[in-house]
This record gives sequence, C-alpha cells and structure tokens, in this order.
Amino acid sequence: VLKRANELQAAGHKVLHCEVGQPETGAPKPVAGAAVAALTEPQVMGYTDAFGLLALREKISKYYQQKYGIAAENVPTNRIVVTTGSSG
Repeated sequence: VLKRANELQAAGHKVLHCEVGQPETGAPKPVAGAAVAALTEPQVMGYTDAFGLLALREKISKYYQQKYGIAAENVPTNRIVVTTGSSG
C-alpha cells in the first residue's frame, strides 16, 4: 500500500496517507541492547517453530481459558499460530 501511495504521490496525485506509518526513531536502547546481547551469545539461536514460540502459544491458550472460560482441550497450542505482520 505504501509503495503504491508513494508512486501516486510522485505522479502528482494528492494522497492522504492512512497506511501504517514509518517509524521516525530507532529502536529503544533496551530493545537494541537485548538484540545485540542475543546475537552475541555463544549459543546457536536457530529458527523458531513455524507456529511460533511454544511458551507464547501456551500463554495465549491459558489467557483464553481464563478470560473466556474456554476448556483447555478447546484451545490446544497446536491450533494457535503466532506470525509476524498484520491483517488487513
């Protein structure tokens, strides 16, 4: 969306930008520091599970159980997927 909006604007069209904005600042120092520390650790990080981190999926399952009273067997971690990006 942003690419097309920029193309239209460059072509002289008036564009009202309502898409997700670009950050104007870098990462917060604690976040950048944690990233550097994680990348310089001697352990091999590797790839995460395609469904997302199991610990996070377990917490999501528990959240649904507690907040909505859903039985654990109705919110198994193998039916929870954590991905990057957004919906549109």
